[in-house]
Amino acid sequence: MRQQYYLRQRVHGGIFHVIFIDQLTGKQTDRTTGTNDEKMANALAQEWLANGLPEKPRTSNFSKTITFCDYLVQFWDFNSSDYFRELETMGKDPHIEHAINMQKSVDRHYRPYFKSLLLCQITEESLHAFVIYLKTQKHLTASTINSIRNASMKALRYAKSKKMIKYFNFDAIIRASGKSVPRGVLENEEADRLFKAKWRSKKSRIIAFICYHTGVRISEARSLKVSDIHPDRISIRHSWARLSKMKSTKNKEIRDIPILPAVYEEIFAYIKQMGLTNLDSLLVPGKNPEIPLDSHQIRDDFYKALSKEIGIDEELRKERNITMNSFRHLLAKNIVEKGASKAIGMKILGQKTSRIFDHYADHYDKETFRQMAKAIEIVNQKETPKEPIPFKDVG
Repeated sequence: MRQQYYLRQRVHGGIFHVIFIDQLTGKQTDRTTGTNDEKMANALAQEWLANGLPEKPRTSNFSKTITFCDYLVQFWDFNSSDYFRELETMGKDPHIEHAINMQKSVDRHYRPYFKSLLLCQITEESLHAFVIYLKTQKHLTASTINSIRNASMKALRYAKSKKMIKYFNFDAIIRASGKSVPRGVLENEEADRLFKAKWRSKKSRIIAFICYHTGVRISEARSLKVSDIHPDRISIRHSWARLSKMKSTKNKEIRDIPILPAVYEEIFAYIKQMGLTNLDSLLVPGKNPEIPLDSHQIRDDFYKALSKEIGIDEELRKERNITMNSFRHLLAKNIVEKGASKAIGMKILGQKTSRIFDHYADHYDKETFRQMAKAIEIVNQKETPKEPIPFKDVG
């Protein structure tokens, strides 16, 4: 008797398809099982063999008339996409910056690869191959690849939920892995020298000063108002983005960060010097008092101060991977080294998961390295024998 069916995977680890063979004509019928588990696929094939094939899912007319890339761009259109209106209805706070970055990702990476392929023609195998292409041909980092991957995963999940496409096995699309370039930190002595030096801009300096002493993100520091500065703490209530303007913090929570009297005195001296008498004024207003100083200018002033005042030029800065965000890493490192609990450190930095905090705190300074070297030296010291070791001839 001729074999009634067999299982096939189009890519290794992909979903199983059942190929049924008509016993009279030899005609083959291909039907996806929707699983990459061989036992489950075989059980499903046996059920279909006994009870007949279910009706094949229909693909919507929409997916037959729009290209995959055009659909992605429409999905990530912040102003017109139903996806974002649904998020807002659920009480979430989507950001237009993220949507625009996803659209840029589609134009930069998806269009050259998928060209005019229709939405209905996208398969697990094609996206699986796309991820591999980004890694092996474009040589992108794992984090970049996974961000690009997410541009289609969220859109396709939405398309499936709205019955624009038939079953899609999202687990079949691999994620890239690999180590990211670790963020560098300044030594504590370098940071002290940096803030004793004269900066090109008082506004940029005070932002960096606050980031150094509190570990806040630059977007949070730029959103600060005079009313957020208190003698014993700084209130982090918002963050600032170019398009979204004043928005919630990254983890959607408000937090107070304690500050030392000396830190408050320096910030208060800046407020008086700048004439910021209105409590509702931004701490670092730009040319438009309703918009904070541009983040690019703050970073440029920070890099200038690094180069001019402590000798870390652009080449060395890039080699050490030092940015404004390095202050968060430095504070996390100092918190751990001084023996404070991880939970307290996470509260200060506004982090939800210990894994991220551990990543931030995973640095050691020159003094720590010297102590490590000393420990290795002690371990490897040989005691001087009290009596000479007798020479033994090798026969």
